[in-house]
Amino acid sequence: MLKASLVTRSLRRERYEILDKIGTGGMGVVYRAQDNVLNRTVAIKMLHPNLISDEPSLTRLKQEVVMASKVSHRNVVRVHDFAEADGGAMIVMDWVDGETVAALLNRVHRLRPSLVCDLGAQICEGLEAVHAAGVVHRDIKPGNLIVRRDGGDILISDFGLAHCSGDSTTLSSAGEFRGTTRYAAPEHAAGMPADSRSDIFSVGMVLLEMLTGTIDLAALDGLREELMRGQTERYVRSGELRKLMVLRLAIERCIQLDRKERYASVQEVSADLRRADRAAKAIEPEPSEQPKPKRLWTLHPRSAIGLAAFAILLVPVLFLGIKGHFAGQLRPAPAAQSSTANALYTNALSLITPQSDERDLRRAVALLGEVLAVAPHHAPAANAQLRTLVRLYETTSDLQWLTAARKALTRGEAAGLSKEELALFKARIDLNAGLYQEVIGSIGSLLTSRDDVTRLDATRLLGRALEATGRLQEAASYYRSAAALSPDSWLCHNDLGSIALRLGHLGEARTEFGRVIELNPTSPSGYSNLAAVLLYGGDFREARRYFETALERQASAETYYNLGAVSYYSHEYATAVPFFQSAIDMRPSSQRYVLGLADTLRHSGQGGRARTQYLRALTLLDDYEKKRPLTTEELCQRARCFAGLGDRSAARSALQAAMGKSGGQQTVLYTSAVLAAMEGLSSTARGQAEKAIGAGYPQALVRMDPDLR
Repeated sequence: MLKASLVTRSLRRERYEILDKIGTGGMGVVYRAQDNVLNRTVAIKMLHPNLISDEPSLTRLKQEVVMASKVSHRNVVRVHDFAEADGGAMIVMDWVDGETVAALLNRVHRLRPSLVCDLGAQICEGLEAVHAAGVVHRDIKPGNLIVRRDGGDILISDFGLAHCSGDSTTLSSAGEFRGTTRYAAPEHAAGMPADSRSDIFSVGMVLLEMLTGTIDLAALDGLREELMRGQTERYVRSGELRKLMVLRLAIERCIQLDRKERYASVQEVSADLRRADRAAKAIEPEPSEQPKPKRLWTLHPRSAIGLAAFAILLVPVLFLGIKGHFAGQLRPAPAAQSSTANALYTNALSLITPQSDERDLRRAVALLGEVLAVAPHHAPAANAQLRTLVRLYETTSDLQWLTAARKALTRGEAAGLSKEELALFKARIDLNAGLYQEVIGSIGSLLTSRDDVTRLDATRLLGRALEATGRLQEAASYYRSAAALSPDSWLCHNDLGSIALRLGHLGEARTEFGRVIELNPTSPSGYSNLAAVLLYGGDFREARRYFETALERQASAETYYNLGAVSYYSHEYATAVPFFQSAIDMRPSSQRYVLGLADTLRHSGQGGRARTQYLRALTLLDDYEKKRPLTTEELCQRARCFAGLGDRSAARSALQAAMGKSGGQQTVLYTSAVLAAMEGLSSTARGQAEKAIGAGYPQALVRMDPDLR
């Protein structure tokens, strides 16, 4: 290495005057210097002699520096000159007053998602200019990224390892690796030729370290929960959560081992990160705005845009788990039973609340099973077990719980449940099994029960069965009857809002969901279902805001799915994917969530990953069909899966089967339109879409469908 004193004396006689030594790295020594000709401060990197040990290496280095000097971008440290001095070589660059990302992370450990998004996008924009000049950097790492002190811009520095993308020669000989292993792409570390996708891998590693303080992908897992627990203002927190999801997706795609699976260009990475930033800003309240829950139902949706592919599936199942709760209450422990059974029963009841998650409900079912094992005639335990098993199915769509509920009917009869109780539970099980006609035919006698609660539950169940068969006006009549029986029941108003939404009566739906919020402000259902009204009206900004309000009250797979749908129809695919993935993580058995992810991946150009998800959704549907008949919506989902896989014949067969089902006409017509569009039959697709609208499908929901545009 050259001694600083020799360098200083040599350069003083010439153009550059050394001011001070900045640091030493793997490439050489960096100095701050004065350019006496142009009267400016510059940075000079004196290269290690082993990098230019022969004439061919020196020639190649000169060529690469010439290429790098052509890059002029606000996020790239400009290279000005290459010179030889005292038997060595030096690169002259802009002087940037700032600190490296490495030094920044050493001070603060990690950065918030919004800052990582901004800095990451700037890095990509700088690299875009580098790659456009035909240069591959090959050493993107925190130590080569400088953040200005005066404005927060980030700049890419150190082109000592760069090479021309069209040239097979580099400073490294064949099979030799130069760079930083911690951030290098696998092919680069293995000595294979690096290309722009190798830089993209390094960008992913840098994003990961800025976000977590480590390069361990598993470190991302706890960040979402940490942000959810944060005390920051709600809209700031929700924006950070959304950016975290986008960053996770971007990082995972950047650091794929196979370079063909990474982003094709840094422009794509930057576009995803910038879209996340714009989406977050779009929902931030105005400075004077103070969102108040009491105003929720007075919002007027805009009708210029809308959504389609998920929408018709969204409404019937909006908070089905919550909508599925019925009026009957869990009973207190009877004095006639043993103290052991009653103690277990009391413990189980403590786990069954409106806010209980799947884990709590599972534990409750297990405890109630223990109660019935020691006290087979414990009627309250039998009632609670049936109620909880049905709720587990309505929450998770896992058929094991529906099967267990049918078996529990026998135990309920043995335990002494009344005929009316057993009939209600059987009707709920049949309803969830898709046996709608059996429910309609069997529940009539309960409508005249002397027990008010039984009449209320029976009326709501009949409304649900009629709604599922497409008899929406009749369903609405029964829901109104239920609301008359219990005018202060938020569940009844939730039913009325849902059916009004399906009928396209957005004003009535807003009113009813506003009433739900008044009666039960701590529940997420009113906020989420009101968000669906706004979604159907095309007001994505407000819909997103109130889905996030629901998520704050209780994290649920359905709300993550709905947020994914909002992003999908906003064509923000990078934002949509992690929302759908979060929904799937919470409820892996939902083919609807998997199908949403598959469609999003297809439209974002990730055909291979989309195919995997379509096949997964088909497998889930096949598993359902082995245990019960598929509903109209599920047959339409099957058709869409086959269409996504390119199997037109199978898609048409599935759609034909859906046409043979009663109810769901809107779904069938809409699916027919999508399949026609995917086959390139534009005229047919338009005609079927118009028919779907004529059958009650909201017109605004068709406009932003990526397949129908």
